[in-house]
Order: sequence, then structure tokens, then C-alpha cells
Amino acid sequence: MLYLAACDAHARSKEGTPMVAGKRFTAPNGHPALAWGCGPLYGINPKAPRWLILEAERVETSDHGALVFDATVVCDGARADALRYLHHHGAAGMPYLGRRRRGGAFAVLSSGSAGEVEAGPHATVAVADGAELHLDAGATVATGRDSKVQANEFARLSVGDGSKVLTDRYATIASGMNAEIQAGDGAIIAAGSMTRIKVGAGARVMVESAGFLDLGQRSVGIGRAGTRYRGADGAQFVALDVVADGAVTVLTARVGEAGVVADQWYQVKDGHFEATD
Repeated sequence: MLYLAACDAHARSKEGTPMVAGKRFTAPNGHPALAWGCGPLYGINPKAPRWLILEAERVETSDHGALVFDATVVCDGARADALRYLHHHGAAGMPYLGRRRRGGAFAVLSSGSAGEVEAGPHATVAVADGAELHLDAGATVATGRDSKVQANEFARLSVGDGSKVLTDRYATIASGMNAEIQAGDGAIIAAGSMTRIKVGAGARVMVESAGFLDLGQRSVGIGRAGTRYRGADGAQFVALDVVADGAVTVLTARVGEAGVVADQWYQVKDGHFEATD
């Protein structure tokens, strides 16, 4: 059994005690590690400068991974070195940290944390935080935070907070806050606040609270008072829950009518859509 662990450049524990002396590893209070490099990153810094592969002699395991107390160091270096060692010493078929996967049509794929997945048509993919995906037509995808996703036609995606998503036509997307989404014609999108979204013609977009909606022709964007809107000819802006004189109202505007022009940002102010920077 091999364990993957991360530490600072001096191989110190969280208490500041050096853990590595030659090939010996000692951590009196235990140090977080992943068996075969697989599992969630509880207590492990994915950006750590030094990575260890350990043959554990004393270890305690739990649902959150493992704590290694005494071990032999079989690999000591950068993350890429440690993952390469895992791959060539028994983990080639496992979803270890940083794992890259390729899939064909109808493939069912899953990736470890920070993995990168390429999938063919109609693939079903589940990935962890930090993953990058390249998908094809009809794919169904779920990602964690900070994921980068590129999809194709008919894809259905659910992405976490901070994700960046680039889709083709007809995608259906549900996203957390702070994601940046660019979709094609006919997309249907629901997203969290402070989200930037750009869509093609005929799309339907809804954001919660603030955010930026850049709409194609005949697209409809639904937001709130803090949302900023921009659109091509025929795009419609809808602002919900705008409080005016104590009443809840719905304000609408269409690009090309009533002085609302294309390629200009607008925001609700004093009960109407007003041009803004």
C-alpha cells in the first residue's frame, strides 16, 4: 500500500516539526495522506511544493483518508514526480490525484481531485474540484468548484462555484456563484449571483441578485435590481423584485425599443433601465 502526502519545502508537520530524515518519515501526531493518491483532499494542500510517496508502517485510516505516523519514503519530489511514481507502481487503473482520463462514446468516467477528463458523445462524467473537462455532444457532466468545462451540443451540465463554462448550442446549465459562462444559441441557464454570462440568440437566462447578462438576439435575461444587462437587437431585459414605493414590481425593456440600444450596458435605477458603464 502506497500513500501520497504533501508538505512544505522542509517537510515539516503542521506543528513545525521536520518529518523526513533520509528515507525515514516520522510524524508523532500523524500526517494526512491518501492511499494510492485517491480520495478527497482533507488536510492536503494541492499547491504544496513537496510531495511524498510513503510505504506506511503505522497508519490510521478513516472516511476522510489516512494519518501516517511512521513510514519509508520511496519518492520525494514535485507533485508530478509523486503521481508518476504512483502510476508506475500500482495506481495506473485508479482515479488518483491529477489523473487524466479519455473516454469514447457512452463512456462513464470519474476522476480524482484535480483530474482532467476528455469524453466522447453521450458520456456521463463526475469529477472533483479543480478538474478540467473536454466533452462532446450529449454529455452529462457534474463538476466541483474551480472546474473548467468545455461542452458541445445537447450537453447538460451542473457546475460548482467559481467554475468557468464554455458550451455549444442547446446546453442546459445550472451554476453556482461567480462562474463565467459562455453559451451558444438556445441555451437555458440558471446561475448564482455575481455571474458573468454571454449567450447567443434565443437563449433564456436567469441570475440571482447581481451579475452581468450579455444577451444575443431575441434572448431573454431575468435578473434583479443589481443585475447589469446588455443585448443585441430584440433581446429582452427583465428585472424582478424591484422595490418602488414599497411595492414589488417587474420591469422590462427590449433592445431596439424605447431608446434602449444594442451593445450598451443597462441597470435598473429609480424604477427604470438606465445606461451605465
